[in-house]
Amino acid sequence: MREEKNRGGRAWRAPPQEKNGKGGGNKQKPTPARVQQMMTRLGLTFEEVKDPRARRGRRHLLGAMLMLLVQALAVGRRVLRHAEALGEDMLREGSAPEGLKRAVSDTTLDRLLSRLEPEGLEQTLHQSVKRGLEKGLIRHDHFARGIATFDGKAGEKYAGAGAMRAVPHDEG
Repeated sequence: MREEKNRGGRAWRAPPQEKNGKGGGNKQKPTPARVQQMMTRLGLTFEEVKDPRARRGRRHLLGAMLMLLVQALAVGRRVLRHAEALGEDMLREGSAPEGLKRAVSDTTLDRLLSRLEPEGLEQTLHQSVKRGLEKGLIRHDHFARGIATFDGKAGEKYAGAGAMRAVPHDEG
């Protein structure tokens, strides 16, 4: 830490400066564009997911809205209002998910999520994760704590840690 002086002349310790990502071990933050590229490489399209909405009045494609939600979660926007704002920004920049032609309101996203069944969605995500593991795009050690497996098997608890361990899909 380096020492600096504030306006009043008092010394304080400045936090270490972040490295620029070259050899510093600093991970790049996910951006919507990077997430979109990753989803494309994984072949994530959400085509198998059953659309719970009525045929009349569909303004947005289901896959485009789900892509927007995945991108929002990946970049840390956990509130639907923030996902809506991300969609508006992406539309303005021309980087919105394919099929998203207008802004999607947080209310629309909320209604969609409340009606969405896991059928199709679970299979799509399972296949994408499996494909990512096979291609080396996803590593097992990057799974969040609490995720045990993607093949339906229960994980094992570490002694005293209380967390589930990530189990490769071919372990048995």
